[in-house]
This record gives sequence, structure tokens and C-alpha cells, in this order.
Amino acid sequence: TVGDAFFFVVAALSLFALPRFARRAPAARLFVLLTGVGLLLVPLELYGLSRFKVPLAPFLALGAAATLDALWTSTAKRPPLEPLETSDARL
Repeated sequence: TVGDAFFFVVAALSLFALPRFARRAPAARLFVLLTGVGLLLVPLELYGLSRFKVPLAPFLALGAAATLDALWTSTAKRPPLEPLETSDARL
């Protein structure tokens, strides 16, 4: 279906971001990475049922966005996108 195709395209894009993401891995990044991998194992084990893909979607979106930013930067010869400024309050 279209939803599965979209899921696999975003998943493929997010796989390209794994080496870059894991290379600079402080504790917060490592936590996000391990959580995403843990959530990936459930749909793979249960034959990709769509209800088990939903918790994984935000993690895949982060990876896909990082890949698209790297492609944008390398092809357009533009500086990397700057992260938004956040307040000093920590969650």
C-alpha cells in the first residue's frame, strides 16, 4: 500500500543517517538511537503490522530529516541548516 511504501522510503532515508548520528553519540543521542532500534525490532518481528510502526515514526522522521539535510547541503553547496534556539529550561 501507499502507507507501507512511504514507511519504507522514510526508513531507508533514516538508515543513511545512522553512521553520522552514532558517530557523535553523547548520552542523549545514544538513548534516542537505542530507543529507535528497539522500536524497529517489534515491526520486523511481527511482519510489519502498521499499528506497531506508529511508535517508530518520529525516530525515522529524525533520521530522514538528517539525511535530507545532508543531501541538501552537499548538492546545493549551502551551509548546513542551523538548529532552532531553545530555552535554557531542560525537560
